[in-house]
Amino acid sequence: MGYKDMETALATVIKLHADYDANNVTQGDHRILGHGKAQAVILNPGAIYNRQVFAAPRRIHTTWVVNIGLHIGFRGEIADATDDIRTKRQTLMDHIDKYPALNGTANCISAFISGGSEPRILIGDPTRWWFEELYIRIIEAATIAIVG
Repeated sequence: MGYKDMETALATVIKLHADYDANNVTQGDHRILGHGKAQAVILNPGAIYNRQVFAAPRRIHTTWVVNIGLHIGFRGEIADATDDIRTKRQTLMDHIDKYPALNGTANCISAFISGGSEPRILIGDPTRWWFEELYIRIIEAATIAIVG
């Protein structure tokens, strides 16, 4: 497994929600913001938070961080946009919380949104976006073979 598999599993979980599908969830492809969508999620690699080795058997737990970029199209008044980010952020967090092992993904011990950035406005073409980045920590277990 590895980081890419965990990120792909997270994208699959997000797409299980009625508000998201292959047309507004991507892994690192920001071009989706120019496709006229009302909202979008873009996943990007974050830090390797930590790694722990357990001696018997030789198991490694890696905590991957995935940056979840939540983009809400700016429509009308700023008050409407800020209300959108509040409700859509909470809806996305509640949805991901329902899948603490990313819907049974192999080797995934847990996946939990641990924090996020302050919402801000991104100026795009042709849309302005209300943007917030959420940070999810995904713990993956792996067994390694000792050589030599």
